[in-house]
Order: sequence, then C-alpha cells, then structure tokens
Amino acid sequence: MQRCPVCQASFTGGNESCRRCHADLSLLLRIEQQADALASHAARLWAKGDVAGTQRIALRALALKRTPLATMVHRMACHYLNQLEISTSS
Repeated sequence: MQRCPVCQASFTGGNESCRRCHADLSLLLRIEQQADALASHAARLWAKGDVAGTQRIALRALALKRTPLATMVHRMACHYLNQLEISTSS
C-alpha cells in the first residue's frame, strides 16, 4: 500500500496506522501480505507444472489484490489451458 485509503497520505510502512489520520491499516496490510503469499504460491505451482492449481491460487490472489505477479501467473495458466483445450478439440 502506497497511500492511506482514508486520507491519501503517503504510507511508508513499518507502522500499522496512518501517520496523518491514524486510521488502523492492519487489516489491509494483512490482506496485502496474504495476496503476495498466494501469488508466490501460484508461481511455485507453475514451476512444478501444476497449471490448474496455478490458475486457482492466482485467482484467489487476484481477488485480494491485483499484483503484477498474480496477474502474470494467472494469464499464463489461462493461456496454457486454452491452448490445451484448442489442441484437444481439433
């Protein structure tokens, strides 16, 4: 999180509340951490060749926060599964 969603003050981290408005940001920070962990898990599944698992976990990560890593692994898995579907239907 780069800005406080309440007052838009820049957020530097290290504290779970906004320096300006003192809003409690702990829940949002935990959600971001969970999204990052899920995106990393999806990337590990991709490396292991578990395409369906990659797609499922990346989608969970994207539901929490649209990060570049989650977006990338989800797109790769979807593309692979679409190509697989095309080749098996021909």
